[in-house]
Amino acid sequence: IGGNLTVSGTTVTIDSANAQTVDLGDNDKIRLGDGDDLQIYHDGSGGNSYIDETGSGSLFIRDNNNIALKKQSDNTNMIVARAGAEVELYHNGSERLSTTSTGVNVDGSITIDANGSVGVNASNALQFTSSSHAVLNLGGSEILRATDGGNVGIATNSPTSLGTGITTLDLKGNSSSQTDRSGGIRFTRHDGTHGMSIYNADGASYIESQSTYPLLI
Repeated sequence: IGGNLTVSGTTVTIDSANAQTVDLGDNDKIRLGDGDDLQIYHDGSGGNSYIDETGSGSLFIRDNNNIALKKQSDNTNMIVARAGAEVELYHNGSERLSTTSTGVNVDGSITIDANGSVGVNASNALQFTSSSHAVLNLGGSEILRATDGGNVGIATNSPTSLGTGITTLDLKGNSSSQTDRSGGIRFTRHDGTHGMSIYNADGASYIESQSTYPLLI
């Protein structure tokens, strides 16, 4: 057909008995709407393909099940939105973030740039779901570790002692017994053995040497 083709009717059917195609050249467009608001085309100069909503409305992609953006060459997921459920974000085919009914789950690490910050609502607590410990890193180095046994280590990854750089430390023990030193400060020697404890029990304060070395004051 040379020139324009105008069809008067409501349906255009391409024979489906065999696989059929509609071939359009670079920058040729499929235009829908009285104002040609929706346009689908391929940009030959840039090698890009476009779906444009050029009108005043929005572009909706709707499905009652799942919507997925996939890599063409190997069909790996990039984004998957599941109806009535989670939205998943992928990196190189691996799921890294997904929404839940209460928030989001992150599989991996979260990196915040030098000018960023993390805020926690005042009515909530910062929670760590590890069953053994929580770690605070600064500049790539561990500076604080808390274990499930209630021990806190500063400048050490073995929380049986406290490191340097502490201005004020408030501690409360689990009992008032003199034999319970859990509410004190314990200094650990370089070989991991306990050297000295400072604690309060039964209304009295104690400084004790817990090694074979003398206590010098």
